[in-house]
Amino acid sequence: MSSRARLALYILFVSAFLISTPLVILYTAGYRLNFETGRLLKTGILSLGTVPRGATVILDGKQISDRTPAVVKMVFPGEHTVRFEKEGFSSWEKRLRVSTGSTTFATDVAMFLERDPLIVEANDVRAQAVHAASGKAAFVAREGAWDEVWVYDGGEETLIARYPSSSVDLSLAWSRDGNKLSIQSAGPEWSLVGVDGAATLSLRSLVPGMTGGWWDAASDSRFFARDARGVVQIDVPHGAVERLSGRADAVETAGANYLEAERSGDQTAVAWKEGDVSVLLAYVPTGDYVFEPSPSGIVMMRDAGRDRIVLLDDSRVGEPILLQADARFWQWDASGKQLLYSDGFDLHIYHTDSHSDETVTRVSEPITGISWYPPAASVLYAQSSGVYAIELDYRDGRNVTELANGTNIRDVWVDGRGRTAYFFGTIDEAQGLWSRQLQR
Repeated sequence: MSSRARLALYILFVSAFLISTPLVILYTAGYRLNFETGRLLKTGILSLGTVPRGATVILDGKQISDRTPAVVKMVFPGEHTVRFEKEGFSSWEKRLRVSTGSTTFATDVAMFLERDPLIVEANDVRAQAVHAASGKAAFVAREGAWDEVWVYDGGEETLIARYPSSSVDLSLAWSRDGNKLSIQSAGPEWSLVGVDGAATLSLRSLVPGMTGGWWDAASDSRFFARDARGVVQIDVPHGAVERLSGRADAVETAGANYLEAERSGDQTAVAWKEGDVSVLLAYVPTGDYVFEPSPSGIVMMRDAGRDRIVLLDDSRVGEPILLQADARFWQWDASGKQLLYSDGFDLHIYHTDSHSDETVTRVSEPITGISWYPPAASVLYAQSSGVYAIELDYRDGRNVTELANGTNIRDVWVDGRGRTAYFFGTIDEAQGLWSRQLQR
């Protein structure tokens, strides 16, 4: 080979190296040539996941080879249509923006089984109470001359009490952990019943002039009753009664002490009661308050007369009032860091970490029940005409999936595994307790 040929070959190799090396570097860094625009662009990544797994991914109308969970690399920046499909499940579609050199996530997407609701108990349910944390529901069904109180825990129904039918409907309330139920009947008379078969405790003999009562928000073993003289504490396992000092309107235990709410002029004072000493926590607008179960560090109060809730920081420092909001329904998530609540038309989430309040949706037909959906970033809500799931991802609007339709639907909740939703209502003229399978 001549020296000129060797020189030409050398120049060719050097030129190829100088050209290819930057291209390899750019390729490795995620740059691609967009043939439509003729521009070299740095791409982004889509990280995709669904509940359940194994959904087909369709990106901009083209099916990709991977099923969820999937990571799609080298996606040109801009908006892309992502669609998930799985046989037997509702589909999902959304426009997502991919940015240069970053990852766009859609990893907590709920897809629901396409199933018809099934009736669990066909009956004229006259009253009901749901303990969402345990997945239990208590309801009153009239059978002939009797009003029967049943408990359904997702597996079986248990009859726990019977009362002679009357024109006054029974009123039900769950204890904090869902192990006991208070039943207010005609008279009025209160009974405390253990759902595990424990004996019924009648309060007529313990507090003869009782005019009202509520469960301790901090313990399953205490119930408070009101009479003309004030408030008494009932040790439920032992049936012991202790009269409390003062004229508190609402009480809950706090270790060996108490937290009390008492009206003071046009306000209600919330204070720690330590022996004979009261330490003020906060003043809130006057109301008919009851303490409600809440996560550690937070005091939750419900104004029953106004359908309103108040959240307080129990550390007693700074500004203790965290939230004051109209709320007919509410439910804490499993972590205790988010409160889902609704005034009947707006659906909100209060985030305790950031002390921010997020509006999920507003509807024109009244909301009759709400529930977290634990497996994915979605929540359920009921209206008289149906049950719906709405996702929490606000990008490109929140997808809404209809799960059931009927009339007089109320009190929706989801079992702990997220496989089944339950609600009361009427479908195809059959009324009672219904289930709707969400996942296999």
